[in-house]
Amino acid sequence: MAIVALAALLRLWAIDQARANPFYDAAVRSMGLSWHNFFFGAIDPGATLAIDKPPIDLWLQVAATKMLGFNRTALALPEALGGTAAVALLYAAITRACGRLAGSLAALTLAMLPVAVLTARSDTMDSVMAALLVAALWAAIVAVQGRRQRWVLASAALVALAFNVKLLQALVPLPALALLWWAAAEPRRRARLAVASAAALVVVAMAWAFTASLTPLSARPFPQGSRTGSIYRAIFVYNGIERLTGKSRESSPYGFYTPAGALRLLGSGQPHYARLVGVGLLVALLLAGLALALWLRDPDRRLWPLASARGRDQRTVRWLAMALLVWLAIGYLLFSFMGHLQPRYLEALTPAVAATIGLAGAYLLARAGGMLRQPVRAPALAALLLVALAAPARASIEEIESRTSDANPTGSGDQYSAYLRAHRDGARYEAAATNPLAVVGLIANDGQPVLFLRTVDGIRVSVAQLRALVRVGAVRFAIVSRPCRAARNCTPTTAWTIRNSTLVRPGLYRYLPPARLR
Repeated sequence: MAIVALAALLRLWAIDQARANPFYDAAVRSMGLSWHNFFFGAIDPGATLAIDKPPIDLWLQVAATKMLGFNRTALALPEALGGTAAVALLYAAITRACGRLAGSLAALTLAMLPVAVLTARSDTMDSVMAALLVAALWAAIVAVQGRRQRWVLASAALVALAFNVKLLQALVPLPALALLWWAAAEPRRRARLAVASAAALVVVAMAWAFTASLTPLSARPFPQGSRTGSIYRAIFVYNGIERLTGKSRESSPYGFYTPAGALRLLGSGQPHYARLVGVGLLVALLLAGLALALWLRDPDRRLWPLASARGRDQRTVRWLAMALLVWLAIGYLLFSFMGHLQPRYLEALTPAVAATIGLAGAYLLARAGGMLRQPVRAPALAALLLVALAAPARASIEEIESRTSDANPTGSGDQYSAYLRAHRDGARYEAAATNPLAVVGLIANDGQPVLFLRTVDGIRVSVAQLRALVRVGAVRFAIVSRPCRAARNCTPTTAWTIRNSTLVRPGLYRYLPPARLR
């Protein structure tokens, strides 16, 4: 299909030039070294620290790197394919309920939305999450049309898989999908189906976390963001409550810190590619309002050409329209008023924006087309579509040409790689680091063990332990990302490292000579 081909072109074009996300790339490199690291999502080869999410999406990246080698194409390919699949699935879902015109408009909108293109070209997790959510929408529509309970359970399981990819962000459409699940159930079986779908959702969503938590903390990596080592705290507090309140903030020049408020999604503090989602949301609501007004004025309440004359299809369109409005409302409220917002979070909203534009736009075009003469109808509608898509198309192409990314540049460290390889002299650890985020690029580049002196959750190595490792030659270099300016701001290990080291290159790394041990 031409629209899917267009989506693939925008997402795969020059994908090897996409900017890296060193945090997740380091995890992919480490996870590819052992099954233990693979299952737990270890950031470093020694499995000291784990990522703050279930590693389901990263499993796809590990598989891609095993087939294609560890390179930019392999790292970004799963997300690019996920973004393309989301377009195809949205076409299938909306076409099934509303016809080809609505499905084509929805798919074309999602294919061109700059944020959707951006995230699909970055090795973050949001495009795969979006594809799973659209698949859940398709399954829910199938369930509504045939009142098939197994498709409700399938839809719930797909939402749960999306949760395993991006956690609470994936639950944004849950109330909207639950509305479709309710519509799919026979009245006398709704209570039973509600319990079954909730059970499927919880069991699949928590399967990895529950299984991983059975392993003692001493035998698995410490999850980042969890001060106690609890995987559940990393999921629900660090990636849940603290994201909503803004306590957990990420450092990214591609994000934005526009103050929370009703106009945040249209605010000038946003990058243009994110602001266009707000514009798309506004357009979707305006089209939906106009379509609703025209539908209410129609004495026959006709949904043609969005559905056939069969009552069940008319019913599906009505329930789908209500579900999309619920999805838009929840996404708008959440992303407008949450503490901190990254552009990629909007991937939980873009399918609803595109689907609403497709459904309402097709209805309005059909009504308007009836008022035009046949010879001018197609050219007029095509011209209108080209004008509407000009801005998002231009923004998407600019993203590709400028290598825009939504990845957090959390530190690199790969600039130390050549020197450390040449001077490691058989040490067990390539380097020690006072901040893990400053060496994730080094891990991604070399795939060698790194000693984390301190993690975001607290001190991991004592002075006595570090002294012993230096004495036996297990570690020779330390990377101090932020030297202490006062003793009270220094951990004992960092203070000892600075006192007992020689600066190799100002501002980069330190050498720990055994001769200077105290």
